[in-house]
Amino acid sequence: MNIPVTPGAFQQSFQAGTCGYIDAGRQQFPIPCAHGFIAKIDPTGAKIIWATYLGGTLSDAPTAICADANGDVFVTGQAGSPDFPVTPGAWFTSPGSQVFNGFITQISADGSRLVYSTYLPGAQGAAIAVDTSGNAFVAGQALGTTFPATAGAFQTQRYIANTDAFVVKLDASGSGPIYATLLGGTFGDSANALAIDARGDAFVAGYTASIPAWQSLAGSSFVPFPTTSGAFYQPGGQASDFISALNPSGSSLIYSSVFGGSGDDSIGALALDGSGIAYFTGYTFSYDWPLTPGALRSNYGHGMAGALSADGTHLLYSTFLTGPGATIAVDASGRAILVGSTNTPDLAATPTAVTFCASRPGLTGVEQPFVMALSPAGTALYASYLEATPVTVTSAGTIYTESQTAIFDLANVFAQAAPGVRCVANSANYASTAIAPGEIVSVFGPGIGPAQSAGAVLDAAGNVTSQIGGTRVLIGGMAAPLLYVSANQINAVAPFEIVGQTTTTVQIETGGSVTLPSFSVAVAQAAPGIFTADGSGFGQAAALNQDGILNSASNPAAQGSIVTLFATGLGPMKPQPADGLVPKAPTAQPTLPLVLNIDPLNAVVQYAGDAPGLVEGAVQINAAVPQLYATGAIIVTLAVGGEFSSNTGVFIFVK
Repeated sequence: MNIPVTPGAFQQSFQAGTCGYIDAGRQQFPIPCAHGFIAKIDPTGAKIIWATYLGGTLSDAPTAICADANGDVFVTGQAGSPDFPVTPGAWFTSPGSQVFNGFITQISADGSRLVYSTYLPGAQGAAIAVDTSGNAFVAGQALGTTFPATAGAFQTQRYIANTDAFVVKLDASGSGPIYATLLGGTFGDSANALAIDARGDAFVAGYTASIPAWQSLAGSSFVPFPTTSGAFYQPGGQASDFISALNPSGSSLIYSSVFGGSGDDSIGALALDGSGIAYFTGYTFSYDWPLTPGALRSNYGHGMAGALSADGTHLLYSTFLTGPGATIAVDASGRAILVGSTNTPDLAATPTAVTFCASRPGLTGVEQPFVMALSPAGTALYASYLEATPVTVTSAGTIYTESQTAIFDLANVFAQAAPGVRCVANSANYASTAIAPGEIVSVFGPGIGPAQSAGAVLDAAGNVTSQIGGTRVLIGGMAAPLLYVSANQINAVAPFEIVGQTTTTVQIETGGSVTLPSFSVAVAQAAPGIFTADGSGFGQAAALNQDGILNSASNPAAQGSIVTLFATGLGPMKPQPADGLVPKAPTAQPTLPLVLNIDPLNAVVQYAGDAPGLVEGAVQINAAVPQLYATGAIIVTLAVGGEFSSNTGVFIFVK
């Protein structure tokens, strides 16, 4: 890979080594070694100020970076090269005896030279910070016996042959440590995140498997992850989260907290406010991960976030997230801003979101980035999907994302949003890929509807009208039946007449005139979505058992019985219904073939067509539950026309 190295940068050339071979028939092709680079980008995200390679002839990988007040850059990561660039007089100028080595490097503010660079034997840095005196703090994972723990440090001994977390405080010259301490127990431990307060206390977070659930494997030799009296302690069953605070000399713990659920959990990012509250985010595979009362999200998600009190004794708030959080920052008022990624469509984006709808999750399984801002009490101030991958976020709420036209694009979560349509999504799954004829859609955007929300209006015949108050939605120039209007969301039914089109426009009409820009949206033959019980587009389907009672965990469907599901976006109907019609009896059926899968078998569909009593566009599907090997929550998916699939992660309960 070639990067645009700038004139005068420290390392101008890529030292290409070979780190393996790919066999291709009778030929072998070399695999080049990975190489590190550092680049400084201007505040607008448009221009490289300087860029340099950083590495030797083998594989090297920077993993964390920060800068001091003078603009000097501090980097840590993995050093696999025996000739990684180091400086005379540095702490370690040669690697340890093991392959597992890291590095700590300070680069001058103009990128032209190394202030210092040292190996870190037997360890790899995952997080780095610098204090006002120029001392670099590094945390990560230590493996083997060569980690250079210092005398008087909190923990100098390793246990058995597993990894330990570590913290190093390197003096400003890079010549030696103020302290280097391990932090761990018998089993695997890793520090993933680090933050420093004004006193020089080091707060470190990550995961630990040195918890009582595994004690029986080690017997009397078991050593738990170090904790302190009174600290929040709720260890789980696999790997748990930890947050530990070390004093400025690294000789003792201020507090150390361990908490988690029955699955694997890990904190990946950490930030401090001025009062010492630790804000964190990461991933969880625990349905019982510890939540605080009134959590923002109590239904399970693969991500989590929270805030630990300044004394480490309790969680101020904790919540599931729709996906793992990767980076977090906090402002002076205690607002936490975090970015992550998700493959489910239930973020619950706020009205002023840049991208309200999920264009990827729930359809392809590909994860989509998101950003959230949480109040000091853990409530949602802002939540939005992102179309571009975020690189970092600042405490001021500025997000830096990948750009098609510059290096980074910038957006601020607290900026005033201009009125207008942001996206059009399937109302069943909130995915915004394309709309289909007759699909019930949700139009999202700030200031697109009336301040006072209102539901559907029926005409004298009992059919849904295309106007609520003075609001209409024109799709392809045709007035769409309206089901709900509010300031930031309007639910409508796409006219069946858009069949055959590839794109169409969405316009909001208020008081007889269109005042906002039109919004272009793709049209597909079908864009199926299955309605869910809570309206999130993910989880329990809105399904009826054969007895007409809602399907649920306490009321599962019997195998062989009939279950009724409700969907939209199945495409053209025959005969084509009138827009807004509420049928009193079954009349129209989808023209495209459909397959309902009740995992892993296809169900026998006994009826698929309009749903009496519901507006045309809502489709009712009656199907027999196949004989399954499994019971409990069983995934259901809908395929239409052989190529259009519904949202994933929707299930019914089967006994």
